[in-house]
Amino acid sequence: MIAGAVAMLAIGTASAQMQAPRNLEMPVAQTAAQQGPMGPVSEFLPATGQDGVWESYNGPEGFGMRNRTDSDALRYFYASNDPADAGKRKISVQIRAVPEGKIGGEAGLLYGYDAATGNYFLLCINQDTLSLYRRDETGMNMMMSTSGSVRSGEFNTLTITEKGSYIDIALNGSSTGGIENDFTGKGAVGIAAWGTGQFEFTDFSIKR
Repeated sequence: MIAGAVAMLAIGTASAQMQAPRNLEMPVAQTAAQQGPMGPVSEFLPATGQDGVWESYNGPEGFGMRNRTDSDALRYFYASNDPADAGKRKISVQIRAVPEGKIGGEAGLLYGYDAATGNYFLLCINQDTLSLYRRDETGMNMMMSTSGSVRSGEFNTLTITEKGSYIDIALNGSSTGGIENDFTGKGAVGIAAWGTGQFEFTDFSIKR
């Protein structure tokens, strides 16, 4: 998406088990101009405050979420894109994830969200691991995972670059591989946090 273009935003909140199907609330779409450190989602991120298990904090340097109690809780925000941009986008965000609790959470990019089915991908980091998940009618399934390159306690840059239906996945500027299937190269994109921890986001962008 080109800066200044009109974007549609939706938010969702859910609880889920790692390998069990999720019943997500359908997000409510709104309209916003792309601006601020969080790009197309800036205008619709909540103000600082508490909403259920999620504490949000919003400032000039970015957006943060914290969940201290529910290891299954999932929250996301997404901006839909002009279908003409599908397969041509570069989606990026800087994220610092500080997991808490016995299991610990993770956070990163929501990708390929399909409003008709509620299915999507999550590209997330925790303290030391980058993982790609696919949520579909069978539940949340891990597709790939790599460890050793996450900068623990620091901001890490997650990037998905579309080349048609193929997507390349990069962490801090280095490619970690890619995938191609019937669900890649299209769909809404945004940010997500899953489980317990403190998660900070900045510099979210969608470029063509």
